[in-house]
Amino acid sequence: VGYQVVYAETKKPDLGGSFWVTSLKHLQLGLMIYICCMTGVLSERANSKYPAFLAGSAMLYMIESMFIFENKFYWEAISQEQVIEAQDGEASGNISLYRKALRDSYIQPELVGDISSLSLRLKHKIQKDREEQKLDEKKRAMEQSVWAMEQDILKKRSSDPGVTSDGLAAA
Repeated sequence: VGYQVVYAETKKPDLGGSFWVTSLKHLQLGLMIYICCMTGVLSERANSKYPAFLAGSAMLYMIESMFIFENKFYWEAISQEQVIEAQDGEASGNISLYRKALRDSYIQPELVGDISSLSLRLKHKIQKDREEQKLDEKKRAMEQSVWAMEQDILKKRSSDPGVTSDGLAAA
């Protein structure tokens, strides 16, 4: 399982996408709710209304920031000029136009020991399961042989009417 989690998919660049943009918009909305709540708390608890006006003025900045965020970044599409510029930069080897990875791979330090120990535990579990399966097979074989012996004894008893239940011949 641990191996599959790490290596199930190929490496892909992290471009953010609509989920990232949506989470940033939700963060901004959460900040607006927080500003409203703090403005209300300050208006109720403070001796004057000035702290509430000061906290409420942060709402103006937040609204402006939301409009700038919505209109400044073009994350859904890229212009043809930018594509051509990036392709020319790649062809010329100019790495300043785009960011290269600093390392080949990243392994989370907290999981290094866990993955190897998980692998070891899985190997032990597989070995234990195999041993249990062999024991179950031996047990089934013994049960079948005992059943076959009992069937043979019953056949002998039914074929010889002079034999009693304790196996002795009747006098």
